[in-house]
Amino acid sequence: MKKKSVLTKLLAIIIAVIVLVIVVVLGLSYLQNNSNRGQVISKESSVVDSVADIGEIALVQLGIVDIYSTEQATYIPYIGSLIGSERKKFLRVEFDAKLGIDGNRVVITPLGNNNYEVKIPPFIFIGFDNLKSEVAAENNGILSWTNPQIDSTDMINEIFSDANKKIYLGKYHKQLEDSARVFFTQLIRAIDPDAKLTFVFST
Repeated sequence: MKKKSVLTKLLAIIIAVIVLVIVVVLGLSYLQNNSNRGQVISKESSVVDSVADIGEIALVQLGIVDIYSTEQATYIPYIGSLIGSERKKFLRVEFDAKLGIDGNRVVITPLGNNNYEVKIPPFIFIGFDNLKSEVAAENNGILSWTNPQIDSTDMINEIFSDANKKIYLGKYHKQLEDSARVFFTQLIRAIDPDAKLTFVFST
């Protein structure tokens, strides 16, 4: 009888040890999973925050050299343009144009499993540097003195009109998309090397 009691106690101890081991293993596994989940959330948050207050991003820089022209003539009501009053000016213009995006409008959405959606806002004409201009040629009629001289500053302002900016953006749209992909891929993978990106461009 005494021997049976000892065996019962020993069995109870063994069971208790097994239960304790199971509890410890499950506890460590839970802590590990929570730790990994916290790291994923932290990484995703860092990716999303990487575009906070990033400002304007120049994705394409162009060295533009071109000849622009404009013409005007004296207009007489009910008759039309006065023959011989024409003025035509050719202006050689050189500048560095910057095309890109407003980085503050970029939206990065985590999709899980290292997948992210990157929404790119419409491309914009950011600005220009190193503007140089000179009159390449002028063609004035015999009565051009009746017509005010063409202002080179007005011509330059027309070059940077909204309509002409849209022309540049349309012409280099493909390069802008390619540069956006490269820029944000490098930015995000610096935080999450395993990131898989899907880009959505505004039309």
